[in-house]
Amino acid sequence: MRIHKKKHADTRLAECKGYYIENPTEYKGKWCTVFPSDGELHLEIGCGKGRFITESARLNPKINYI
Repeated sequence: MRIHKKKHADTRLAECKGYYIENPTEYKGKWCTVFPSDGELHLEIGCGKGRFITESARLNPKINYI
């Protein structure tokens, strides 16, 4: 889903507060402040609809995913 081309994208994103990072540059070098665990940090690039990353996170709760 390309959220930037969807109608009502602002409303949809507002419903997901806490599940995405609005200003990622603010956390450069400080990602440990975002996640409750100090596990590895994995970056998903080109996440599409998010199924891969959500399933990976569910199967690997000790890994932090962005």
